[in-house]
Amino acid sequence: MQSKFVIGVVPDGNRTYAEREGLTDLNSVYRRGAQIAVDLVEWALQRGDVEEIVFYALSNYDLQNRSVAGLEAIRCGIEEFRKLTKQIPGIYMRTLGHKMKWGVGSTIMKEEPKLMITLLIDYSPEFDLKEGISVGVADLDVVIRTSGAKRLSGFLPIQSSYAELIFTPTLWPEFTVAEFDKILEGVRQTQQEFERRGGRGA
Repeated sequence: MQSKFVIGVVPDGNRTYAEREGLTDLNSVYRRGAQIAVDLVEWALQRGDVEEIVFYALSNYDLQNRSVAGLEAIRCGIEEFRKLTKQIPGIYMRTLGHKMKWGVGSTIMKEEPKLMITLLIDYSPEFDLKEGISVGVADLDVVIRTSGAKRLSGFLPIQSSYAELIFTPTLWPEFTVAEFDKILEGVRQTQQEFERRGGRGA
């Protein structure tokens, strides 16, 4: 029986997309990004082999350095995502980070969830390593970062230690279920190769 995926997603490229398209309404761009995330959640449920998706919604660094308009757009995207996912049965959502600044918490499930969704909001690895806020997150199988930047920006340093790192040039508002699915199939093949070798690989 195949193990279930634990997936990290760094949804980057919203502002670049807005600039390229000449869009001045950042809120609408982040709402579009929220729909992309919802599409991935729905597809993960259909696949049936995904245990958890962790979205890097907002780092502590960005919270301290983004403009007021930029932060409002991010908040708008997060609220849109939470609103849309409430309509999807079978998921449990939680947030990790300095949650008191954003006023968001976890959903309440009355039954065993089919898929865990974790939002990192106002997250910093320093705070995490000190307080252990992410101890309930399993080791990641893959971290996907969009927009082409080849760095993790402090994303779950412990859980990502053995993850496959996928840096796609696709901007987040243009990321598709098809690309997501292709990435997971590639990771599955890599996992199977490691199993044939008898370990996770260095």
